[in-house]
Amino acid sequence: MGHQIAGIILSTGMLKNALALFSGTKAVTLPQEFSILPINADLIDGNGDKSRVIYPFDLLTENLAKIAQDYSADCGIAYIETEYFGGVGAQCAIAWINSCIVYGPEISRTEWIHDRELFTRSNGFPINQALQEIGVEKEKGEDEFDSLRLGNFRSFEDYYDISN
Repeated sequence: MGHQIAGIILSTGMLKNALALFSGTKAVTLPQEFSILPINADLIDGNGDKSRVIYPFDLLTENLAKIAQDYSADCGIAYIETEYFGGVGAQCAIAWINSCIVYGPEISRTEWIHDRELFTRSNGFPINQALQEIGVEKEKGEDEFDSLRLGNFRSFEDYYDISN
């Protein structure tokens, strides 16, 4: 089964203002008073964003990153992407606080080597590190990603409405 999500994670208390900036997405409430605003290509296109995508991301554009960076003056923000199928894939993340990048951008890839072994090439787990930077706390026996229950979502397709 695959796992492909992308979104902006921020304090639930800052959601109302953030939703006005990102029309066409519905907030998903997460534990620890955080929420995620799911992002996909249709949402970016629907908002007229034609700016360049920032490496190593598939969806984070220069305009979207600038909005997140500016908005982080009021609260820590992380942008995350995952794309996995059968344990193989990638995750990447970036985090801002006080309008400054405090982590990333960073990517981690898991690939098949010699048709039998999984090999991970990275500097750890970028999403966990970005979430830690914005204040997500690990619950007992779990990392930051699982503490926010992000593994419960395989995609966010049900959370987009570009007709707004």
